[in-house]
Amino acid sequence: MQGYYIQQKKELVIHTTDFTLIAGHLYKIGNDEILRRYVPEFERRQILAEAHVGVAGRHYVGCPTA
Repeated sequence: MQGYYIQQKKELVIHTTDFTLIAGHLYKIGNDEILRRYVPEFERRQILAEAHVGVAGRHYVGCPTA
């Protein structure tokens, strides 16, 4: 049973190497070396609402929305 936990620890270390914590925010490093911020669930609705009806909303052009 202990070997199982050691294997889990090794897998966790491998999976966490792509992540970094900067100023209290979690980021993932992509294959293209770009940091992408992890957005917590409670912020997602706010971001989507802003993207759809906010200052840059209405999906006129993809780049301004992004």
